[in-house]
Amino acid sequence: MQDIRVRKRRAGGTLGQQLPPEIVRGEAAVDLHVDRFLLLLPILGASSPQSQRAYAHDLAVWIRYLEQACGTSVWQAREEHLRGFREVRRNPLSSSAVLAPTWNRQLVAIEKLYNWALEEKLITELPYRLKQKLIHLPDRRSAIVEQSTAREGVRDARETLYLTLNEYKFFRDVGLGRSHGTDFKRSRNVARNLVFADLLVTTGLRLQEGGALFAEEIPQRAAFDGPNQLPIRLPAGLTKGGVERTVRVSQSVLHRLRNYIEIERPHAVSKFRARKKWMDMEHPIFCRSQTLKHMEIKSDEGQWRQIATRHLRPGERMRMILCNQDGDPQEPAIVWLTETGLPLELNSWEVAFRRAADRCNQAGAVMHVHPHKLRHTFAVHMLLMLRARLEMEWREVVPKGYGSITEEPLRTLQRLLGHASISTTERYAGPANEMLDVLPEDLVRFVNLLTETHT
Repeated sequence: MQDIRVRKRRAGGTLGQQLPPEIVRGEAAVDLHVDRFLLLLPILGASSPQSQRAYAHDLAVWIRYLEQACGTSVWQAREEHLRGFREVRRNPLSSSAVLAPTWNRQLVAIEKLYNWALEEKLITELPYRLKQKLIHLPDRRSAIVEQSTAREGVRDARETLYLTLNEYKFFRDVGLGRSHGTDFKRSRNVARNLVFADLLVTTGLRLQEGGALFAEEIPQRAAFDGPNQLPIRLPAGLTKGGVERTVRVSQSVLHRLRNYIEIERPHAVSKFRARKKWMDMEHPIFCRSQTLKHMEIKSDEGQWRQIATRHLRPGERMRMILCNQDGDPQEPAIVWLTETGLPLELNSWEVAFRRAADRCNQAGAVMHVHPHKLRHTFAVHMLLMLRARLEMEWREVVPKGYGSITEEPLRTLQRLLGHASISTTERYAGPANEMLDVLPEDLVRFVNLLTETHT
């Protein structure tokens, strides 16, 4: 029997909508109802491509377990099957063991599938028991919700939420930056990965935001003679909430990012052109750059038409191939490339971070790091910094440009992160309180990260 896997779904048209992925066996959908559920994810609350991919992956693991370990189908699952699945996934001796937060995330995908199936009358009962839980709503009201009894409490909130800066330095230097001998290609990837991690931890960018930036959106060196930090504008189509915002990046990070763009990235671009790698891409979008605000794209009929770049979504940005005026493909528009010049898929960053965390574990530091954890790390430390600048002795130390000193720190953080609801931002208040005893040392280190200039 062919294995079950997750596959990117084909997008339609030149700027076709990026559809949720599909779960297939061979070339066919593993189940038509599961496929319909995945297509409905955007209206069921999973709007970002990363969330949709996580749902598909988690459900593929569950369906594979049901078939291979239980000999049953997804719609015949019972409570005992879920109990066995939990024992496998949470067994520390198992090669497929996961932490409690990952298990809970996987369970959310399973619950959403079966709750939908129950409403669609595909099943008559859920394969799990429900319990009631009190949750707090954005308007400070409370509500009772039902969720599976198989969900687990997370004992150490900090372990799942953020890194201290000492931990980040270890992850960065040992995990991402560990020597790989004389392999020049690998060394070039290390430099790329290091600057990407520093970009996330000093700006709070989401993976889809940092991973889909255009090379043209990175400030030129001529701007480095100004402030210690320079702005990068995130257009509405790039952000999760569809609201434009600006992030501030230190000169040091930008200097190393320009080094990657000007020195190392061209090696990948030359391979991209020589091997015509755009022919390996699924639905490339050929474009000609005019300004940061407008591009010309080539339609399926071969006609060039102007579009506004602010509306481009991350999935579309990943497919953009810059052409010269004659229409000859030159290079991908996004910053981050593979060794052969193809756009670096967002899930490739997750793989790189997981491998880096494994190297840290081998070196004796147990870490579970993913790109979004660096956004959390930025948020916790930024909240500390915003609170500290209310104190006179910190006022001249904390960099300018992060909102008015009279603005409530959580509101400032909400705006910096691009959260639609303040309740999402409030999750960082508890971890920030935990760090009060190490405030001076970590805060000075964080300020240095934000304001470091290139030499």
